[in-house]
Amino acid sequence: MTLTAKDAGVAPLTMWRDVYRVENAARQLEAIRSLAPQFKKEFLASGPVVAVRSLRTSLAPYPVTYAFNRACSLPYPYMLFQNRALVVQFRQQGVVKTLLMNPTIPERSLQAPFFQQLYQRIPFVDAIYGLLKPQSLPDQLRGVGIAPEQIDYVAFDHQHVQDMRPFLGTTELPPLYPRALFLVQRADYESSVSQHPLQRPWFVPGAGDDVKTDRLVLLDGDVQLGNGAALLFTPGHTYGNQSLLFHAPHSGCYTVSENGVCMDNYAPQHSSIPGLADHATRTGEEVILNGNTREDSLRQYNSMVKEKLLADVYRKDTRFAQHYSSSELVHTPVAPLLRPTHSIGDLSEGELQTVTAASSHAVNAA
Repeated sequence: MTLTAKDAGVAPLTMWRDVYRVENAARQLEAIRSLAPQFKKEFLASGPVVAVRSLRTSLAPYPVTYAFNRACSLPYPYMLFQNRALVVQFRQQGVVKTLLMNPTIPERSLQAPFFQQLYQRIPFVDAIYGLLKPQSLPDQLRGVGIAPEQIDYVAFDHQHVQDMRPFLGTTELPPLYPRALFLVQRADYESSVSQHPLQRPWFVPGAGDDVKTDRLVLLDGDVQLGNGAALLFTPGHTYGNQSLLFHAPHSGCYTVSENGVCMDNYAPQHSSIPGLADHATRTGEEVILNGNTREDSLRQYNSMVKEKLLADVYRKDTRFAQHYSSSELVHTPVAPLLRPTHSIGDLSEGELQTVTAASSHAVNAA
């Protein structure tokens, strides 16, 4: 038995529903542009989230040609990106809820065929993985005062290289976050349990095998999580891609996904990454895809415009939108001349509502 959005206490958003029934991608893009201002106005009316913290999960290699859809003119085959999880607390009907977004487990992600093959070709991978592996996410959560039992929702922006079993649990494996509901777009869940041959390199084998479904929430579009937090349906990178939109307490609205690996993907005409500005000028493209799988490139482009229109401008450079890439390009010796024009990096705003050991035990017992 699976749950619906209503069962999970989140509210479906109907404003965008007809947009995704439009077959023509150009008309879909026009509809997104026309709806974004009113949606943003209504979203802001609920106020900001209570708090947000970023937690580093892994540092991984990635082909530069994928990251910038062949627009980068530097010759490096690989870059590194930093995967981050987000703890977002928000009020839902007056009650503070906690979302854990993108809690990647590196050891599980390494089982995806793409990374299995990539790591065989790159001699320095083991050194990177061994030296820069952070604490486990449950330990990092405890470090900021959040108990695993305190997590109400877990979600990923998409299911590439993710494994649902540690989050939903199986007959053999208890869930890491025992009270958390797992929020996933229906199309991404279905891809996790049954892939097309062209999808298989990006999915962990058996990711959906034998999972318990009593806390599985299948979403069919955009939902409001609570005050200042929403999951937006942003198909394209995968058929069930979704982006987190949240209104931070101090710095405004952010969108979160892997549609782009840095803010440069959303403002290529202003990018200092070699090749991007020239590409944008030549083609007229206002966003550059993180284009590894291209399940639907036209709709990924449209989804990135949706993200760009709903994020606030980056205060340090208002030519850029505050897109918080879940896998963000970092400057490293692997690609010495490749660096983002601007990097948001780690994020910490608001005061987390934490639990003491005693109250955590009481919550778990309940």
